[in-house]
Amino acid sequence: MDSNVNLNSQSIISQTGSIGTFPELGVFKTIVLVPKGTIIPLAQMVDNATFATYVNAKFINDTYTSQWFGLTKLDEFKDETAGDETWDTGIYKTNVYSHPKIFGFLYLQSMGNFIEITGFKNAQTKYDMFIIDDLGNWHGTLDQTGLNGLQAYDMMQFWVGNPMPRTTKTGLQFPIRVSLALQKETADWFKVYQANYSADNITMLQNAVLTDISSIIPPALTTTSITIVAKAGQDSYDIIKDYGALMVANPTCLVATNLTVGGTAISPTPTSITIGTNVVAGETYYYLKVVLSAPPTAGNKVRLAFAAPSVLIPLIPNFYYVTAIGNNTNGANCAVHTF
Repeated sequence: MDSNVNLNSQSIISQTGSIGTFPELGVFKTIVLVPKGTIIPLAQMVDNATFATYVNAKFINDTYTSQWFGLTKLDEFKDETAGDETWDTGIYKTNVYSHPKIFGFLYLQSMGNFIEITGFKNAQTKYDMFIIDDLGNWHGTLDQTGLNGLQAYDMMQFWVGNPMPRTTKTGLQFPIRVSLALQKETADWFKVYQANYSADNITMLQNAVLTDISSIIPPALTTTSITIVAKAGQDSYDIIKDYGALMVANPTCLVATNLTVGGTAISPTPTSITIGTNVVAGETYYYLKVVLSAPPTAGNKVRLAFAAPSVLIPLIPNFYYVTAIGNNTNGANCAVHTF
């Protein structure tokens, strides 16, 4: 009786003829981190427009745990996978093992964006990955459910290395290294969707930090108002300077939540916003005074945060800022005021 090993070598059903068409594949340029187990359904790949609408919505999802994250401006792609392992018997050399793929990149985004991406270091237990090449193809693997979707790669490690300082010949460099978990996913189960998708046009959210400065610039109505500043990019960008007038016109861009009484939202949302400036040593600082509909009980803590993207973006076009409430800490990145 033949062993299973011998039987396996006889079960090949492949063919080698040319079918006359083949995908034009490009250089890997973009990584998309997606929640573990993500599969793009076949129904969303009926045409490029349907596909783009589907994935674009994922990048600005209201729920952080469901959001997708694109790493664009990647360059100097390198396939760092080790060569096949061989067994040298003395007479023969037999290939016995192929390693899972390891890909290296340089991340060329701004310093602020790089600092944000360090939060994904070793996040492979939460995220899988698609790759987009410079011809707009999305690379993934075979849908293991059998429903013919495009499944994301399983990562063994997602690594964000130390930045390499600028030299006289090179700029600041930020290394990204991805180790995939399964060799089969890029070989036997290789799958690509020709999406004609430009990764340069991906719309992604940016973290904003709201800070209560009522103790520095007291609001006129102290029992119903909070004074805040809003910054992004490690305080390098003043959101109010560019968007303050639009926020004043749309008070529902902010949501107030009373943390003292069980984290319930104050209803209705803030009723009015006014913009102000303060000049210190010749430099102008912008702030907002936010008026609530009713005075909270003395001693209560109230949190101000930006509304969800699905609320914000229709109100203020191109406003892609979020105040992340995470790390099990009420008020992280939000303005919290004690009345």
